[in-house]
Amino acid sequence: MTFSGTIRYDRRVSNHFLAHFLHGGVAHSLTEYARNARFPVDLQMRHNPKTGAEHASLYVGLTSVLNVESKPRPHPRLALTANARWASTEHGFDPDWSTPADVTQWTSRWSQVEGYLEQVIPVVAVTRHAHTEGAVQAAVSAFSDESRVMLDREVTPHFLDTAAKEAVLRPLSNALVAALEQRRPVQAAVPKNFGAECDLLAVDRLGRLLAVEVKPKAPSLVWTPAQATMYARVLQAWVADDCDAQPGWTAVVTGMLEQRRALGLAPRFEVALPRIPEVVPVIAFQRGVPQQYVDGLWAVQQALLEQGVGDPTLEVYEVSLSGRLDRVFA
Repeated sequence: MTFSGTIRYDRRVSNHFLAHFLHGGVAHSLTEYARNARFPVDLQMRHNPKTGAEHASLYVGLTSVLNVESKPRPHPRLALTANARWASTEHGFDPDWSTPADVTQWTSRWSQVEGYLEQVIPVVAVTRHAHTEGAVQAAVSAFSDESRVMLDREVTPHFLDTAAKEAVLRPLSNALVAALEQRRPVQAAVPKNFGAECDLLAVDRLGRLLAVEVKPKAPSLVWTPAQATMYARVLQAWVADDCDAQPGWTAVVTGMLEQRRALGLAPRFEVALPRIPEVVPVIAFQRGVPQQYVDGLWAVQQALLEQGVGDPTLEVYEVSLSGRLDRVFA
């Protein structure tokens, strides 16, 4: 696939690769872990629109405990990797798995792969990151109340080159930082910049795209209005750039939803996407956050609005460990 335009984001994988995770596929059990394991487990498809590379990642909290990588040349093969901390014989990971092999070979090995997962998932689940933001992120990603569906996590658009990336990101981040430096809405050092990797991307029944910032019980919650606004504007830049191009943002979002449904990781969610997309910044913070952090959040949002760089459509939710989002108002 040729990269065109300035910004591209497309996590759809090929049908051939997706089939490995469907019923009868060699890696189908990964969808079972994602759906049924009583741990913060999630499965996500990954595709790079610049290189065409694709893989799938099984997460426990924020940690990828297994990556299934497509190796299409000189003939279709798969290779397995994992986070360096867990990819060791101590945890049951075989280093030979990183060598590409045919699907028939993986079929004979897969019980060993599951043995590794049975051992490593409970261990990773009690680590700090899986207990806090990772647990909340996995819960939100898996929960469905038919009002919205989560499409992806760790959402990072690809840029044509470094110059294009800087041209998009720097003005957005600088405007938010300057506004907060001017107003100083809370007694804490203003972040030097705001990044572009969105925690979660969702679509709701109205056809709006939701750029979700997930936060555990942490003082940095106060800055989330700026961070979520940054995410939303980066994604708005993507859909604007990809409106009339190929494949087009509508095809990307629709295709990602269809693949999540095929895997059994999304409900039968039907939505008509508008011609002109709207990207809404959303904050989802863990229950039990100290009230002063929540008050600080609203103070930052108000400062951004008064400085003319905030987003009045910002939505704030309290999230339970089941993943349910309850709307919070100032």
